[in-house]
Amino acid sequence: MIDLSRTHEIYLYKGFVDFRLGINGLTRLIITFNQIKEARGNLYVFCSKDRRGIKAIEIDSTGIWLYQKKLDNTKFVFPDGTDFSKVTKEQLVTIIEGLNFVAKLEGKDNMDYTLY
Repeated sequence: MIDLSRTHEIYLYKGFVDFRLGINGLTRLIITFNQIKEARGNLYVFCSKDRRGIKAIEIDSTGIWLYQKKLDNTKFVFPDGTDFSKVTKEQLVTIIEGLNFVAKLEGKDNMDYTLY
């Protein structure tokens, strides 16, 4: 699990990315977004087109971390769009842990949730 205690801000990429993108490709998206802001210390979360996988990039003082999670029977809930949106740690935890459990609990594969 990602250690959120040292994360300054969390940004959710609204929309979907090509999951073939690795650290370099996702970092380019972050750099484009962060032309003015400082990226170090922040966490950036991306979702795959099929909504079964997420990747998160964390930039710390020594380098770049890439986290990845893939679901088997459920889907992540992500807003549509093509930019970043700031979210709270609680919202991120709900996305990563909470909603996939609810989908399994109710036995639904394609649930519709509203985050905002």
